[in-house]
Amino acid sequence: MSDTDPRNPYGYNYEEFEYESKVFYKYQQIKKYIHFIPEDQEKVTNANFIYIGGMFLATLCSLGSGYLIRSSYIFKNKIIFLHKFIQEYPKIYYG
Repeated sequence: MSDTDPRNPYGYNYEEFEYESKVFYKYQQIKKYIHFIPEDQEKVTNANFIYIGGMFLATLCSLGSGYLIRSSYIFKNKIIFLHKFIQEYPKIYYG
């Protein structure tokens, strides 16, 4: 492996790399020796499911609240539409 090979963690300008890059290169070197036990795989899968569930729930909540605000169930008397305001205000030309 040459000094300029990107998979070589101790090669060209290794001292100037960021910490994350050094960790990535070291992981690439030892990846072939790592064997996951079923417990580790289960923890990774559960963490991924929790993340995906949280993203789905956040999307669902934002869409639901947007629908409720848009259909005027929430802030029913507080929303003033611009075109109604302009029609009632005589000094603005509403072409």
